[in-house]
Amino acid sequence: MFEGNSSSKIILLGEAPGENEERLGRPFVGASGQELTAMLNEAGIDRGSCYILNIFDERPPNNDLEKWCVSKKELPAGYEFPPLSKGKYFQPDKLTRVRAVQAHLRSLKPNVIVALGGTALWALTGSSAITSARGTVVLTPYGKVLP
Repeated sequence: MFEGNSSSKIILLGEAPGENEERLGRPFVGASGQELTAMLNEAGIDRGSCYILNIFDERPPNNDLEKWCVSKKELPAGYEFPPLSKGKYFQPDKLTRVRAVQAHLRSLKPNVIVALGGTALWALTGSSAITSARGTVVLTPYGKVLP
């Protein structure tokens, strides 16, 4: 699920669709989307000028990403991703989408990727500690990330 022009220089990367997004087939159209649009307007950025997508294209059960997580002992040999949070690792089948989004972002070469939440930050940097990273610019293989 994405919206906007993929040649945009600003990419807004979220976690996964919520109920409203799933129903309407558009990212960030619920309450958080309304807040995002208001914040973009305050900054003088037209939402339509951004490319908006999520790490995951399906809504997790009960909107809880931890339902897609397993413990370290349940991981297969060679698992390469860091934990989302302490002791919580995404199930290997969920990583196909993460890799696809990473490859897509690498190909777009945006000026900035705004990580909208800890999961988006994790997918780009390996760390979900968004509170301590907020307001910094992180250089990644996908471009400059602003948590």
